[in-house]
Amino acid sequence: MRDKLLTVARHPMVGGTTIIFFGTLGGNVINYIFNLMMGRLLSVSEYGLMVALNSLFVLVGIFSVSFVNLITKFSAKYHSTDNKAGTYILIEYGSKFLIIFSSILLGILLLLTPFLGHFLKIENYLYIFLIELSIFFSLLMSLPSGFFQGALRFYSLTVITLAQPVIRLVVAVILILGGYALLGPLVGIMLSGLLSIIVTYIYIFKRYRTKYEDKTFDITLFKQEFFHITYTYFLSGIGLTLLANSDILLVRHFFNPEITGQYAALSLMGKAILYFTTPIGTVFFPFIAQKREKKEKLFETVLLACGAVVGISAVLSAAYFIIPDMVLKVFFPKPSYQVLVHYLGFYSLYILIFSFASLLNSYFLSIGKTKVYIITLIAAAFQIGSIILFHSNLYEIITGLFISSLVMLLLLIIYYIKHGEDI
Repeated sequence: MRDKLLTVARHPMVGGTTIIFFGTLGGNVINYIFNLMMGRLLSVSEYGLMVALNSLFVLVGIFSVSFVNLITKFSAKYHSTDNKAGTYILIEYGSKFLIIFSSILLGILLLLTPFLGHFLKIENYLYIFLIELSIFFSLLMSLPSGFFQGALRFYSLTVITLAQPVIRLVVAVILILGGYALLGPLVGIMLSGLLSIIVTYIYIFKRYRTKYEDKTFDITLFKQEFFHITYTYFLSGIGLTLLANSDILLVRHFFNPEITGQYAALSLMGKAILYFTTPIGTVFFPFIAQKREKKEKLFETVLLACGAVVGISAVLSAAYFIIPDMVLKVFFPKPSYQVLVHYLGFYSLYILIFSFASLLNSYFLSIGKTKVYIITLIAAAFQIGSIILFHSNLYEIITGLFISSLVMLLLLIIYYIKHGEDI
């Protein structure tokens, strides 16, 4: 038994997860302080609007999630085989592609600003413009984030993880205390992305952008594969991002500002569980991709990651059921949030199912089973439809989230039985 535990502890994925865990934990602690201070410095309605705008940032950020996974896969592929020509092409072509795509998307979002303002009941378009700029910068950050992740450069990834929330927090607090209210956190989000881009791009281009001639490297084949995977990763990213963020936007649309703020707080408390499981997925994706390139067995690694995610989520979910009052006091002690104590346990159960399903989705993408996007899109459509049809209270909203995530998990397990790999 002792030898088995030592073997698990020495597993490379465990080491990488530990680095990412503490980096992500540090970043999440700062994010927690950020949300805590915003919840206390802003009014309930202002806080609800901030979270709704941030959800818009994350929702349109489906492109960013997709591109990070895309760059991660290629980076893992080329680093596992020490393919310097491939690394050079990935940086050269990937950066140009992202700049062009991000610019086009920003233009489209600017044209849609009036519609977004009407849907989210926002009169000040400056708020939306700042989020649109943040989306632009987030897309550009896909290259360094995916590159470091695929190369298993977890220390570099941790620096990025810690730097962005620090910048966001400092700028937000300074501006709020200066009397700028909601502009504080929005400018903070935007500047954290801009400064991170400047530093990481300079670093990557100086250190890795060295041209290597390799006549065996087929650039045409690379471009074809790049576009094919982009398409499938994007569709999968749409499904996962809608599952994780569409509820906030729909609650903002159907409920009044105070309930929106309360639900935003509930979402933050529930998704705090993901702070502990996300590092596992971050390491899991490139690790599986590299093992597959090397023709190594995958089952033990998949089992280890799934066991860790489910175990951590289950322990934290139990706490949300047993001591919800204490959890609420830690996060949001204001009396206006006290009503949420009745929802915490049920919401945490939804997060447990969602975190497990997300890990399985990452597994399929990492081994090239990209048609898994069909499952995520089905689950997302089910979730959105259920919220549109049933939204008389927050219990109905959470029920829709829980059932849609359970449907996705069951379909992914069936898909694994039929299409999983153990090379």
